[in-house]
Amino acid sequence: MYNHMKLYNGIYKATVSKTSNRLQKVDKVTHETQRDILFLKKKRVSSKEIGEIILKILKSTDIGMFLRFLAYHKDIANIPQMKKELAKYLA
Repeated sequence: MYNHMKLYNGIYKATVSKTSNRLQKVDKVTHETQRDILFLKKKRVSSKEIGEIILKILKSTDIGMFLRFLAYHKDIANIPQMKKELAKYLA
């Protein structure tokens, strides 16, 4: 089972930027993620599944947040690795 604050803090830490409306964006992504998790109607949702849901939402919400969360979620350490992961999401 997921924890709202853990979800919010994870999204915030992975996507924090200098924009003035970042908190509103994090709130929106957190809300949409919770909605999608509930829609799955599963007793347990893995952190990997939650990460994929967040990436799907960020891809259509904020490309900068998407890139930062992708690097965080996939533990990307270099540009070739980032290109490889990006190709999966842009296909």
